[in-house]
Amino acid sequence: MALALMASPFSSEMASGTARGTASVTSLSTTVIDVVEVEARYQLGDALQIQARIIPNAPLAEAFLFYQADGATTEVLSITPDSRGRFDIQIDLSQHTIPPFTRVFYWFHLVAGEGEEFTSPSYWFDYLDNRFEWQSLEDEAFRIHWYGEDMVFGQTILNTAHAGLKSVQEIIPLPPNPPIVLYVYANANDLQTTRRLASNSWAAGYTNPDLGVGLVSIRPGNEQKLEAERQVPHEIAHLLLYRWAGTNYANLPAWLVEGIASASELYTDPDYDRALRSAVTTDQLIPTGDLCQSLPQDPSRSFLAYAQSASFVRFLHQQVGTNRLQALTQSYIGGLGCEEGFQQALQVSLNQMENQWRREALSQNLAAASFRSLLPYFALLAIVLGVPLMTLSLFKIKAKNRGSTNHGHQNTPSQGSLSQDGLSQDPHSKTQ
Repeated sequence: MALALMASPFSSEMASGTARGTASVTSLSTTVIDVVEVEARYQLGDALQIQARIIPNAPLAEAFLFYQADGATTEVLSITPDSRGRFDIQIDLSQHTIPPFTRVFYWFHLVAGEGEEFTSPSYWFDYLDNRFEWQSLEDEAFRIHWYGEDMVFGQTILNTAHAGLKSVQEIIPLPPNPPIVLYVYANANDLQTTRRLASNSWAAGYTNPDLGVGLVSIRPGNEQKLEAERQVPHEIAHLLLYRWAGTNYANLPAWLVEGIASASELYTDPDYDRALRSAVTTDQLIPTGDLCQSLPQDPSRSFLAYAQSASFVRFLHQQVGTNRLQALTQSYIGGLGCEEGFQQALQVSLNQMENQWRREALSQNLAAASFRSLLPYFALLAIVLGVPLMTLSLFKIKAKNRGSTNHGHQNTPSQGSLSQDGLSQDPHSKTQ
């Protein structure tokens, strides 16, 4: 299903259906070129078509189309009008990838035959997933989009979104800045196609904070409501954190971002608790300092990292409260490092708080864990010291054996030695 979009530089929101835009392109001379009937159509991940017409239909020396997706580099294409002054530009989106759910800006640069240059105003459209017939439901805080389900499902998602927003703000009072837009996919495969175009394909959810858009996949079935209660608050937390932090979002530690999002879930995955207990038993907990930059990519370690982050943030919230947790987040937004920001905001080191969390929340015996973690080093030390000691012991034993052997040879008579009368007796001599 291709989507035709209004391409007027004066529009403030995307239009569905066909619409046209007109703008004058002027230079310092008195020449005026009008760019009219500007229109953009696309099919997600397939093709983008941009059409326009110039009047008057004067000869052009050169013409270019510039386009740029939000946060991406600017692309430029050389274009040629037909005999009626029309442009019909086809862009292969399988070769020129645009991340879904981003705003795309485009404009024309024209060079007249006399060498005069003209640049049009910038047009834009939101590059959405137009593969499905989306249904919609909205209020003052949320816009919910879904397909394949009835209005009851949509209302359930909207209700869950409001409950999720409340859950996030109980942990950290982030301003909602409505509206928040959620797209609910019916299965993971449909969502993964969108994620693949965005070059990130493994997590259940996805957010584009610049557009205020969150994506989740909730399949039909008995666990549909539970999945909604898990995923929807999680993505709302990401959106609110990004809106609050702005360009400094990347300064936030990964454990804090995912910890707040996971702790906000209305339904906590029971496997989180099992993963934590197993990691405590086997001494496989990941040091929180290792989760500052990013979470592990390995699925099993990543799952444990999510579980740890959620547990640690809940513990922090219990220990320091909402305001100080917000102050901690603000310290990172201000540019402080992972451990430096923690120390300044909470007056305790990250390592000290982690040890307290392990003792009190996870009931980990830190002394025993430390001893077990040192066992490999003790074994190595035993090998390093044991080999020389064993070598020295063997040397002493051999030396002692050699000494005993030599002493025995000195007290043993040889053949033809002294007889009982003390005279030398040659066994082959004759008796006189």
